[in-house]
Amino acid sequence: MSGSEQNPYKAPEAEVENTPTGKLSEVFDRFSAWGVFGLSIITFGIYSIYWQYNRTQRINERMTYQISPLFVNITVFLWAISLIANAGDFLPPIVAGILAVGSLGYLIMYFIWCYKIRSAIHMYVNAEKGSYSWANAFLTIFGPLYLQYKINKIIDNE
Repeated sequence: MSGSEQNPYKAPEAEVENTPTGKLSEVFDRFSAWGVFGLSIITFGIYSIYWQYNRTQRINERMTYQISPLFVNITVFLWAISLIANAGDFLPPIVAGILAVGSLGYLIMYFIWCYKIRSAIHMYVNAEKGSYSWANAFLTIFGPLYLQYKINKIIDNE
């Protein structure tokens, strides 16, 4: 055999691209928005962070548009700082003030994270403004509760 002939035992070469299929039910499970609300209350907000982290991981697996893991980890870190800041009055005032700034940073990044998830969902399902799959920008401030409602609505209409 010469070098120009093809090897019949060679594995086929193909480019596999991570493209969205448009079916959100392949990415997320349908879960009650009231369940998200209740679990967030019972766990003092921990479930909200878990929900966002989990949904981010799932959508990142399916899309070329990625919500940065560094952004997610910094937000979770700032969330932990905000928990410490709200833990009690045992902290010296200067430390409490520094932690309060971290809490403000978390709040800002939390809302940005919600909008990033919203954008990823829009891109995945090719949502058009005004359609049932379009998440309202103002209502997105309600975070996982509203986003889960929209995910359910999209899944129900698939």
